[in-house]
Amino acid sequence: HPNENSHNETIKLNLNYFVTDDEGDKSNIARVEVQFRDDGPTIESDNAQVVIDDDNVPGADGNPGGVGDDAPANTTGTLSHNYGADEEGATTLLLDTGAPAGFTYELNDDGTLLTVKQDGVSVMTVSLDDTTSGNYTVTQLNPIKHPEGSDENNVEFVFNYRVTDGDKDTVDGTLAVSVDDDTPVAHSDVIKIDETPGFPQIFSTDEVFPWQVPSEAKVPGEQALSAAKERLSFDFGADSDGAKVGLTDSNGAEFDGADSGLKDAATDSVIYLYSVDEDTVEGRVGGEDGPVAFKAYLDQNGSSDSASVYFVQYRGIEHPNTNSHDEDINLNTLFYTVTDGDGDTATAKLRVNIDDDGPRTRFEYAGEIDEDTLVDDIDDNSSVDGKLRIDFGADGGKVSGISFLGWVDAEDFDPAGNTLFSNGVAVVFAAATVVGDDLVYIGSAGSEEIIRVEINQATGEYEIKLSGPVDHPDISLDADSNDYDPIDLGFRYTVTDNDGDRSSNFLVVTIEDDEVDSRSVRAREDNRSEWKVIDEATLDDNIADNSSVSGVLEFGFGADGGYLDDIYFKETKDTEHDDEAPEDTLTSGGDDVDFGPATDDGAGNMVLVGKNSVTGEEVIVVTINKTTGAYTVELKAPIDHEDTGSGNDNGDPLTIGFRYVTYDNDGDQDISRLEIVIEDDVIVGSDADTLSFDEDDLADGSSPNAGKLIKTGSFVDSVDFGADGFAGVEEVQFDGNTYTANGSGLIIVNMGAVTLTVTAATGAYSAELTGTHDHAGNGQDLADLPQVTAVLADGDGDTTTSTLDVSIKDDVAKAKGIDMGGGNVQEVSPDVFDGNVFAEGAKAGADGATVTGANVLSAKNRNEAANNNSDGNVTLTSAGDNVNVVKAVDGDGNITFTATTVLGSVLVYTMTIKTDGDYSFQQFAPIDHPDVGETGSDDVVRLRFKYELTDGDGDTSSKNLVIDIADGGPTAASDSGDVNEGETLTVVGVNNGVLSNDHSGPDGFFVSGVVAGDGTPVALGAPIQTAYGTLTLNSDGSYTYAAKADVTDTDLIDSFTYEVTDVDGDKTTAKLDINVTAVTEGGGGGVGDDDTIDFVPGTIIDGGDGIDTVTLPDHSGNVSYWIDPESAAGTTHFDTDLISNIEIIDMRNAGSGFEDFGTLGSGVGSLSVDDVIDMTDDNNELTILRDGANDTVNREPGWAADGTVERGGVIYDVYRGTGDDGVTEATLFVEHF
Repeated sequence: HPNENSHNETIKLNLNYFVTDDEGDKSNIARVEVQFRDDGPTIESDNAQVVIDDDNVPGADGNPGGVGDDAPANTTGTLSHNYGADEEGATTLLLDTGAPAGFTYELNDDGTLLTVKQDGVSVMTVSLDDTTSGNYTVTQLNPIKHPEGSDENNVEFVFNYRVTDGDKDTVDGTLAVSVDDDTPVAHSDVIKIDETPGFPQIFSTDEVFPWQVPSEAKVPGEQALSAAKERLSFDFGADSDGAKVGLTDSNGAEFDGADSGLKDAATDSVIYLYSVDEDTVEGRVGGEDGPVAFKAYLDQNGSSDSASVYFVQYRGIEHPNTNSHDEDINLNTLFYTVTDGDGDTATAKLRVNIDDDGPRTRFEYAGEIDEDTLVDDIDDNSSVDGKLRIDFGADGGKVSGISFLGWVDAEDFDPAGNTLFSNGVAVVFAAATVVGDDLVYIGSAGSEEIIRVEINQATGEYEIKLSGPVDHPDISLDADSNDYDPIDLGFRYTVTDNDGDRSSNFLVVTIEDDEVDSRSVRAREDNRSEWKVIDEATLDDNIADNSSVSGVLEFGFGADGGYLDDIYFKETKDTEHDDEAPEDTLTSGGDDVDFGPATDDGAGNMVLVGKNSVTGEEVIVVTINKTTGAYTVELKAPIDHEDTGSGNDNGDPLTIGFRYVTYDNDGDQDISRLEIVIEDDVIVGSDADTLSFDEDDLADGSSPNAGKLIKTGSFVDSVDFGADGFAGVEEVQFDGNTYTANGSGLIIVNMGAVTLTVTAATGAYSAELTGTHDHAGNGQDLADLPQVTAVLADGDGDTTTSTLDVSIKDDVAKAKGIDMGGGNVQEVSPDVFDGNVFAEGAKAGADGATVTGANVLSAKNRNEAANNNSDGNVTLTSAGDNVNVVKAVDGDGNITFTATTVLGSVLVYTMTIKTDGDYSFQQFAPIDHPDVGETGSDDVVRLRFKYELTDGDGDTSSKNLVIDIADGGPTAASDSGDVNEGETLTVVGVNNGVLSNDHSGPDGFFVSGVVAGDGTPVALGAPIQTAYGTLTLNSDGSYTYAAKADVTDTDLIDSFTYEVTDVDGDKTTAKLDINVTAVTEGGGGGVGDDDTIDFVPGTIIDGGDGIDTVTLPDHSGNVSYWIDPESAAGTTHFDTDLISNIEIIDMRNAGSGFEDFGTLGSGVGSLSVDDVIDMTDDNNELTILRDGANDTVNREPGWAADGTVERGGVIYDVYRGTGDDGVTEATLFVEHF
């Protein structure tokens, strides 16, 4: 059928027929119409749906069994079709139409292969085996991206195909394909962690070392308690491309402050969860800004089926069961979500099992406290301290309690008890209290605190302080010490962590007993200075209560307190021979001394009395105060000593030993010594006084005093002979000789310069200085004579010696410094200065003395030396010529010094000093003085001569003879001379010159300088030129003055100052006034006249010769003159180019205003140096006269002030300067006001 668009097209076939009978007859032609209706292809039935699953994509690692997973079906088959009658040449082909959104179809050229693409990736094909059979195969090449969701949702495809029969009729059919999604799979897991810090519990938990976790799981600056790691297992499924996994809540969302269900142990605050990023979750205490309690971090490490989860704990988690240290608590709000490439998700729980961490305690031995520290007067040493070895664990905590358990004997653990006592009083412990940071536990006996335990609740640092003694069970006797009987006190301390878990342990301290330890008082050979000594001699010295010794015993009761129990006699022994055995008896007068029992005297003392067993006389009494330990041992009768006395033999000391017994309040005993020494009554002697004589007391001595020549004394006054008394002087020993008494009972000893007389019966002596002793040294040395020794005897023959030392002090010559002039003397005085050194205070001494030597010393500038400016030494000269001094000694030893100048041989002075002390000095020529310009007492030269005395035994003494010579300086008086203008004054000769009325002094003088006016004179040289004349002054005082002509209209004085200098440089000044008389020539008006010209601006003024004055006109007000060299006009312009050869400008116009000559300031328009050079004649000097201070002269730079000068009775300010040419100089005189 030609119409391909119609399956019902009819084609007609018209057949004509006729009938022929038997006869052959043909009928008419009839038509038979045959219609051929077209037969088109058909789709017999719907094709069965094809089901495929992303799970089954080869190589995609699918995840079978997801939620809503469909089994694959009909992936191959035959497309439903019926070609109909036109089968010959029929075909079945695929179409590329109907692709869902997001997908595209691509068909090959023959229509047998249709490729499905998603985002350019081929994900599925539909292929036909051939074009006739309609057999197909659906193949999935890659997983497709399904809509997001947690179930296996399907993507539906409808593929179109076309069936064409043999005559090209077509029919379209469809093949439905459903692609089942592949979803991810996540598995719940458990992370086990123990919050106990330290070594990880690797066998029972998932813990790792905190340093093994990645940095993302760490909190900067925080120390982790513990850390755990768990490996998660999951499956992204077929859609792994672009898949991810992260920590979420149960809905797969990030955390933003969700309640974790856990609390912080330290603060009891809720812990909230916050996502840092998709891999990290933090648990923060109390809110977003709170501290991190734990941190979870998921590390996928690039895997598609597993990841590591780290859980790091930084703070303890509160566990409700306070009776368990291992209670578990779970974090049930942490999940992880797996998301595959097309957004399907799977969420699983991460349960974190957190094992509780309880506190840990350990046995603590604190150490020892010795009770003796309670009484050693040292502060804060009755305690021990330390730090409990506790671990609060992850939860933190504190020391929460303490209790006393009891005590036990620390040596053998027997006995023991639950109650502690102090001096028999039970120690009661009050409940522990919190004071500040400390837990304080106090045990008291009554109201007295005995022991205190303080523990810092946070750190465990503790201190145990003992404030009172505690009773110890063992008794310590003196003969059997028990090592201070230590007892251990036991305490139980409790620690509670912040979620209520507790741990307890023991705290033990040892208390050592403070045994009684009373101190002995001993007498030993090696510490005699500490002996407690009674001298029997005190029994008969008629002094009451001095036969005893006292002191204070150290009762060593210690902290326990105690009491004195007994005193008893023990022994005697020779004090000096400690190696001898002691004896247990004491005798007095040959009789034993009996000691009864010690008794209480009712006054707080214990008393022991020893009595003579025959006479009943008390011999010795010992008294000890039971409270203070103060003791007294009193000797009431002599006791027997072993050795007989022979000289000073230390008194044959005997030691008597007593014992005293003490107990402390917990029964400990101590027996201590009380030893005293009793010395025998023997001769006790000492040396007699030292005698000292001085030769100057002799009649010829320096200070005669007969009363000091005899000294008396006694050899026996310093000797105690005891009860035996003094018998006499047996002999006297001196310088190796022995002297005994003569028939008169006197012992006479010749000691050279001293005679000693001793009365043998009494021991009295008399010593007399009868002459001088030859002393070896130079000076007042002291000579010791050999020692005198007297042998003395007592009534029973005991002897001793007494010595006498005698010394003699030398009497020496004593020179004296003498000022020969008695003060300053003038040079070249006509006086002779003489005297005698002995008459003026020098001493010859007992040995006699003469002048044996003299020398000239360097001269001194007395003013310099007195002011400490220098040593003052000067070289002596006269008129500039050095002075030489010659010493001469005659046959009698007399000495003369002659001083003359070296060059001129001029005699300057003579000085004589004789052996008998006579001296004389005379000056004949002046000497030069060093201080230039100073005279009189301000410039004194001291001449010095040293003389030496020598006495009879060679002692020497020297002093100075001096004379002070004051400088004589020049004086000058003022001079004057008269001269007319234009004339010359000449003064010739010394008698007529300026020196004629001056005085030279002793040194001579000359004119040394001159200056004009009142300045400082300068050295003579060139003539001095002034405005009025020229002075030439000579050194001999002569001078000439050449007065200038035509320089003044009035008489004037040209004043000079001249200087005079003497030979040694002293200077003075005086005035030289030259009276210049003015000379006025007749005629006037011609060249050379002194003209006065009124100033008119713009006119030419030429003063010519003479002294010419320009007068400025009067002005009614203030005016400034502009000094203008440019020919400017105007009433106030002063044109210097129009003015020449003038000497004076007169501003004295009686004007009342302020007039400025030159504009105010230092710029152009003021008076310059070149202005003066231009306006004046060859001397370049300009004088300006003013009304007063109202008139001002203003100058340009270049002028230099040069003081003032008086001219004709007028004072001028002087200014000097140099012109622009650098050579020409000018001077400006401005009247001074």
